[in-house]
Amino acid sequence: MSKAYAYIDGWNFYHGINKPDLHPLGFVDLRRLCQHILGTRSTVTRVYYFTATDYHDEKLERQRFWWDALESAGVTVAQPGFFGRERKEKTTDVRLALKMAEDVSSPAEDFDTVLLVSADADFMPALEKAKRNRKEIRIAFPPGMGCEELTKFHQFAEQITKDDLEICLFDGERRTKRNVALRKALDYGWACRIEGRIKYGTPL
Repeated sequence: MSKAYAYIDGWNFYHGINKPDLHPLGFVDLRRLCQHILGTRSTVTRVYYFTATDYHDEKLERQRFWWDALESAGVTVAQPGFFGRERKEKTTDVRLALKMAEDVSSPAEDFDTVLLVSADADFMPALEKAKRNRKEIRIAFPPGMGCEELTKFHQFAEQITKDDLEICLFDGERRTKRNVALRKALDYGWACRIEGRIKYGTPL
């Protein structure tokens, strides 16, 4: 069985789920989601999540809780990027592309498959490098998003669905490494699984 590294464009993923019916389902175990996407052909051995620190001060507590949940699931949250004066995200895409290019070129990194979760064509050069280094490429678009260039590059690119999100929601009965109950997600308007059922929080 092949080993896979996953690279998640967090801000792109957020834009995909930032809809009334999907936003509560954004509290997903991203490592589990990546494994769900790949199925039984590959084992996800590393997941890297790239994003930027939220420019809304009142949302920082929620974002830190989210990162804590991800790290507790074995996801590496990369050093966050930032927003410029015009409130456009800075450095995140560059960091992801550089990390992917570095990994696929390193003999020390033992993996066969690259999974990109994004609909951003800016990652084409890194994906092309991965292909030249004989890595299998998988691409998953966030819900409702797509990219013609990425689809041409990899015709089997797929889209994450609402069902995928529901299947991979965090278990609210577990706790993070910092000993915070994952059901705290309900306080932030997210959903999680409680006793096997999806429970929705109160919208903020």
